[in-house]
Amino acid sequence: MLPPIRITPTKQNQELSQRLATELENILQLILMGNSIKLAPFEAFSMPIATYLRVYKKKSVIVNIDIENKPNDKIYMFFEFNSAIVLGSYLRQQSESVIKSKIESQEFLNITADAFDEISNQFTGALDRSIRHLSSTNLHLVMNFEKNLFPDDKISEEFFISKKEYIVWLSTLTLEPYTKEKLTILIPQPIFENVVGQRITYVDLIPEHVALYSPSSNFAKMVKGKIESRYCEVDIIASLEDIIRSAEQMKHSILAIDFGVVAMPLPPRIDIFFQHFIKTGAQNSKRTWIYIQGADLNPRTALTAIGLTEMAGVTIADSREDLAPWLQMQIKKLYD
Repeated sequence: MLPPIRITPTKQNQELSQRLATELENILQLILMGNSIKLAPFEAFSMPIATYLRVYKKKSVIVNIDIENKPNDKIYMFFEFNSAIVLGSYLRQQSESVIKSKIESQEFLNITADAFDEISNQFTGALDRSIRHLSSTNLHLVMNFEKNLFPDDKISEEFFISKKEYIVWLSTLTLEPYTKEKLTILIPQPIFENVVGQRITYVDLIPEHVALYSPSSNFAKMVKGKIESRYCEVDIIASLEDIIRSAEQMKHSILAIDFGVVAMPLPPRIDIFFQHFIKTGAQNSKRTWIYIQGADLNPRTALTAIGLTEMAGVTIADSREDLAPWLQMQIKKLYD
């Protein structure tokens, strides 16, 4: 299971985090006047949802936030249970003794829960405004009023729609004199990267960079979607000439080249490519995967004859479907 990892602070993600914390605290101060409320700046981590569920066990209320026109993504807010009780009670203007009694009995019934819904809806609006202010994305967030309690048997990995890693924003919500608990916001990583306009990077982790060429854009996108993670970034390369430039510039540590089925002997364009490729020395300095099939003859012998061998770090594949498992194995060797 992948451990939590801190993401590298950048101007964009720090500005979004700070603006959101300020907006949320201001909203609470406005609608809950007379109460002492403090929200600490958010810290940002990345982790799969399975990791989050394993390390986080505090009783909480989950607020589900839909993203319009993105049915395969949701944002989730985890309010620890005592905080949810206090916030709902604040809005109902209940006395200190009543609030303390509800915390002691863990009472979160209709009146308190309905009031908490209004707080959650305001939080959703603040997150929506913060995203719109700091990015050009046309995302619109809508709170789903069906709350969930955690932990619960039905709250497993399958409950969460996105299966990518999540950016986990973690803050401390202080509601004096009652509670000091965590407030957590989970945003699917692709949505977060879209908002801040850049790929996230990680503290003390440099991912492998893969250059992938294929005449099939669908195949290339499928491999990219399956392989990309915190440990690996895949750049889809548009032409064989760009593969050569990548090899010369040492930009990518792994090259994956899918030629598909070609006529034999090798067409001049591909023959010239291999001549240039060998001149760069890439076959000795990089890990390279090549899939090429002759329409009538197997080109493996011809490639071996010019030095493209396993000993030189080159894998000649029998099927393009071997690529994803091969890439996963290369990354596993580095990070296991």
